[in-house]
Amino acid sequence: MFAFLSAGVKLDGSSLGAIFSDRVVLGVIAGLVLGKFLGVFGGAWLSVRLGLAKLSEELHWRDMAAVSLLAGIGFTVSLLIGDLAYGDDRQRAEAVTTGILAASVVASILAAVLLHVRVRKHRFALDDV
Repeated sequence: MFAFLSAGVKLDGSSLGAIFSDRVVLGVIAGLVLGKFLGVFGGAWLSVRLGLAKLSEELHWRDMAAVSLLAGIGFTVSLLIGDLAYGDDRQRAEAVTTGILAASVVASILAAVLLHVRVRKHRFALDDV
């Protein structure tokens, strides 16, 4: 909430609804949620596949997927780039800022849900031992 308010984002229904009809904003959201996930998870997978790293026996790829979603939360550089790219178009810049912060919320919720599921699986596995 602090990030939304300090960024000057309007949280009324029309402002939030408008971001889901703007292709640029949808691209920003997809890039932050899906793109960062694919980059982090793909980089980890490739590192293990090439033998540069090894996945711990206690860690599963589903755990890595859940943690990889957390990368979508980082928004400071995205805000800077969005401001530099659309600084002249105030309306678009505000929409992109709202999209960036919305993507951070979506990524954090998805990661929290997946991490919660993974923690429960690990607890049940420990209880069986």
